[in-house]
Amino acid sequence: MRQVQVYLPAEVNNAQSPAPLGAYDLQFLAQGDSWFSVGAMPPLTTNLFDGMGLSEISACVVNCAQSGAKLSRMADTTIDRQFMRFLAGPMSTRWAGLLLSAVATT
Repeated sequence: MRQVQVYLPAEVNNAQSPAPLGAYDLQFLAQGDSWFSVGAMPPLTTNLFDGMGLSEISACVVNCAQSGAKLSRMADTTIDRQFMRFLAGPMSTRWAGLLLSAVATT
């Protein structure tokens, strides 16, 4: 069973050995709060893909998420320029999906 591979933006942007996104059937872009962050009580994690496997296809995720990210921060295109480069800039691609998670504030 194939595991979902998670890459950080730095791994994708590595000039010597960039992450091979094109080698996967599906590529996802993650932004927000807690898709892949460590849980409060070790060894628990909140990684959505821990233990998830795919039988027929391969998939990867470029993870731009940061723990504690607020929806207002995610919507501000001047704050996270790295995410914007993947979404609509020079690093953009036709993503299979966007994974969004945010902390709600009042």
